[in-house]
Amino acid sequence: MTKNNEGHSEKTRIMHLRLQKIWKGSLQNHLIYIDKSTGLFSKKYTEERDCPSCKSSSHRVLFNKSGGTYVACSDCDGIYLNPVFKDDVLEEYYRKNHTLQGEMVSEEKEFFIKTYTKGLKLIQEANKNKGKILDVGCSIGIFLDLAKKNLWDCYGLELNTNEASIAKSKGHKVQNNLISNAKFDTKFDVITLWDVFEHIKDGIKFIEEIKKYLNRDSIIFIQAPTRDSLAAKILQAECNMFDGLEHCNLYGINSLNKICNATGLEIISFETIISEIGVMNNYLNYENPYIGKTQNSTDIMNGINDEWINNNKLGYKFQTCLRLK
Repeated sequence: MTKNNEGHSEKTRIMHLRLQKIWKGSLQNHLIYIDKSTGLFSKKYTEERDCPSCKSSSHRVLFNKSGGTYVACSDCDGIYLNPVFKDDVLEEYYRKNHTLQGEMVSEEKEFFIKTYTKGLKLIQEANKNKGKILDVGCSIGIFLDLAKKNLWDCYGLELNTNEASIAKSKGHKVQNNLISNAKFDTKFDVITLWDVFEHIKDGIKFIEEIKKYLNRDSIIFIQAPTRDSLAAKILQAECNMFDGLEHCNLYGINSLNKICNATGLEIISFETIISEIGVMNNYLNYENPYIGKTQNSTDIMNGINDEWINNNKLGYKFQTCLRLK
């Protein structure tokens, strides 16, 4: 097999150190919601629910993480937080959350541009019309900058007030609002969700809300961490995709198909990115998975490499294009 190395270079390790800064900032924001007697989020902030993908009430508990409890659906394999924050509490949390994510995107701009470029290529293969694009959860607008250079007419939604202001200052048409409260006098050729869908409590309701802004042949593009990731399966509670509060739904191909069936969408492309081979090698060598320095970073146990992982849809995140049936 070809060794198409994503690796765990010193540069990657530094990026994970920056991610730890975001993680520590988020954990500080978690503390006010935690019941000290249980170590879990207080019941006054949360509510029980069925599977957000297939509505099954059958699930098994996986683990607790940073105040939250992750469960796996017995029917579609989706992983989700149960209980989950109530809508008003979750919205308030995001509005007041730190701006470290935007700072991270700025500091690691090269990495994010590479990821955004790959996604934009999938989008443009699925929709040849470079018309209007709406980025939901646009942060400081790095993806919109790239789309604008590629001649798209750019709009954005961002709940974090400071980040929305930065994106707006670049000339993008950005609203500091939820999709349910946004007001657009136009429809879009593409709506993108970059690392946003895993934050949405009710993915079916959310997609129904954004469908009203789609033209008949429009594309919904989603990038999100996937529960099918090999790294997630190996690290489990140690994996960064499980943060206990913000990542309330982790989809795999089965649960994503359930979402599509419920909303009248079809998957027209589906790929995974980011092998996390270095992370897994660190973990298997009893080191910190994200900042360890294990040298075997091109494959796992001299066999599994980047190409194999992503060909088998086992990368850390998926990128998918959806269209109305």
